[in-house]
Amino acid sequence: MNEGVIKFQSINVGFDEISTFDFGTINPIRKQCHKMGFIGINEDGIGFGNLSIRVLKSNHFIITASATGHRLDLEPKDYVKIIDLDILQNNITYLGTKEASSESLTHAAVYSANSQIKAVLHIHHTVLWNKLIFKVPTTDENISYGTVEMAQAISNLIRLRKLNEGILVMAGHQDGLIAFAKNPADCLKIITRALTD
Repeated sequence: MNEGVIKFQSINVGFDEISTFDFGTINPIRKQCHKMGFIGINEDGIGFGNLSIRVLKSNHFIITASATGHRLDLEPKDYVKIIDLDILQNNITYLGTKEASSESLTHAAVYSANSQIKAVLHIHHTVLWNKLIFKVPTTDENISYGTVEMAQAISNLIRLRKLNEGILVMAGHQDGLIAFAKNPADCLKIITRALTD
């Protein structure tokens, strides 16, 4: 069972907490996602799901830290800021007091593919995954989560289809889906709309 395991090299260059503004932007939606079961912890005790927001017009972003999926209420110290990355070399540089999420490279791939995307939500949902797989943009089933290949596949889907918002299915990541949009609230709306359509 490799879910929730950090697969990239991470370099911590500081321990600053995110700003009050950024926390107020990301945390209420993250809490809502947790209450709805899109973010949480599975039967094996492994956390799943995460949310990120782009920092201004850069490719930097703020993302929930690793090993926070089990908690409903987070604090600013439970988020990290990704300030540099190299997808091909499979490494990231970040600020924060905790380890960055295992899906940081996946989020980075979305942001680097389209500058219009300002928020990314990664969830696990069996029903929605089965409903949407191969019906919406879907990565190859032989590509596993948290890898360079997954990051490249997601980036290619968004770039080639010129997607500004929407939902992707990760076929090689059981129950894994990604919603992306101009803000966290819209990411959640995309997920809830897909459930009811």
